[in-house]
Amino acid sequence: MLEINGKLLSTQEIYDRLKVTQGLKTTEHNSTVQISNSIVFKQTDSYVQKVPMLDELGGVVFKNRYSRSFGLQITSSNFYLDEKGNIQSENVVLYTNKLVKDDTTTYLYNGLDRIQFKDGYLEVKAGEEDLLLFLRMHERNQTNHKWLQTDEDKEPKYKPYKNFLITEILPIKEAANEYDTVKKLTAVQVLCLDETRMPLELLIDMAASYGMGNVGKTEPKKIRVWLSQKATQNPDKFLKDYNSQSFKLSATMATAFDLGVITLNEGRRVKWGKETPYYNGGKEIILQLPAGTENKKHEVLASKLVERGDSETIDAIKKLIEAKKPKKENTENEDALFMAAEALGVTVQELLELKKSKEKKDDKK
Repeated sequence: MLEINGKLLSTQEIYDRLKVTQGLKTTEHNSTVQISNSIVFKQTDSYVQKVPMLDELGGVVFKNRYSRSFGLQITSSNFYLDEKGNIQSENVVLYTNKLVKDDTTTYLYNGLDRIQFKDGYLEVKAGEEDLLLFLRMHERNQTNHKWLQTDEDKEPKYKPYKNFLITEILPIKEAANEYDTVKKLTAVQVLCLDETRMPLELLIDMAASYGMGNVGKTEPKKIRVWLSQKATQNPDKFLKDYNSQSFKLSATMATAFDLGVITLNEGRRVKWGKETPYYNGGKEIILQLPAGTENKKHEVLASKLVERGDSETIDAIKKLIEAKKPKKENTENEDALFMAAEALGVTVQELLELKKSKEKKDDKK
């Protein structure tokens, strides 16, 4: 129950106030509405908005500025502007019980003398519209605290508290969705960096499919970082792709194109690369892609090969890729290699090639 200036508000009156604070059009056209100090606006004929109530939102969440468990008093002052622009106030009380002891009235909310924030947060759920309105009207709500600021050259009738105490942050459903998104972002990042769940072969295939060039010449560590950043742009799609066998096959074809195992000529013919035993002067054609599919050649190729049951070609492509891919990630002394390469201004791959070149020269000596 909500009491303002000694008068109990009916359920309908609470709903009416909430609707205005949430932006519902009033019955009076072009009228200035001041229901609580939270919202002051001019209504127009064109301003119409459906107002979601607590049961639709799943509730809303308030946060206190201390981010810890805290008890908020159940009495407050609702400041507002009157017709002349002067600041006025209403005494507001939220309670479910009134206890009278020794001629003193004590107000209690749900049997408590304070509204409890647990670990800094309070969920307001369906059926607690009186609590929601009370918190929105509260004199130490952040929205109202800002509203009470006046021009420096004017002395306000009621000075605001130095610091706000509570603020409305998110509907519960929105907060749950946000938490779910954070979990997915974390999941895809961990997935990309986990060598057990994302082995090198799959890592290279997925990076190639997502548009990373020169995957065969890039350090695996850099590929993992690049792919994890790419995955966070659309974690739902990435997780779906990761669990899709058809996507993994198209990713393998993307790697085959990137490594030169297969090529695509101007006539949309997919051919074996020059360094493959099937090259035959470029005469050996795997298949011809339909017109307009060049930009997704790896997906179309994978689909066509499966469609015609050409497991022999698929296996041959996989074997040729395997021969060109790094055999394993070189994690031994990896940090030292990166530091040395950075000091010399070269990549780790270039540093390793310099090392091999030097070893060959030493062998000749």
